Amino acid sequence: MNYYLSLGSNIGDRYGYLQRAIVEISEIGKIIKISSIYETSPVGVKDPQDMYLNMVISVSSEIYPDDMLEILKRIEKKIGRDITDSHLKPRKIDIDILFCDEMIINKDNLVIPHKEVEKRKFVLIPLSEIDPELINPLSGNSVKEMLKHCKDNGYVRLVKKI
Repeated sequence: MNYYLSLGSNIGDRYGYLQRAIVEISEIGKIIKISSIYETSPVGVKDPQDMYLNMVISVSSEIYPDDMLEILKRIEKKIGRDITDSHLKPRKIDIDILFCDEMIINKDNLVIPHKEVEKRKFVLIPLSEIDPELINPLSGNSVKEMLKHCKDNGYVRLVKKI
């Protein structure tokens, strides 16, 4: 299965946490592509937070999506994320499954494609860098098209080309 994962960090050694997440993920699948790293503004938060570093990676793995989610949550915890905190709080690492092949999954704990993917430039910009023709199986739109129509006006700046 081919996964597209979004990685983000806005506390402490942001680069280090992203790198550590990639190393951990490489132990459960083959990293195919890695986007550049972008500094982005927090989205959907009320209290002020530090800027995020965000990136997207593609991974090939034989692990099924439910198990992949469990493993990714364990990686987040290992790196230091408090999994009892709200998803809107600052965090050392956040790993989201954006896509898995052409699968459509809608469960309480797992939604693929990620329900916010078409609304987030901080995901679409790095995703367009590694696979602009990837199709969202729900909308039929390519990443390039999603980015063109995205109304998100949040801050996104390239900080490290990979």
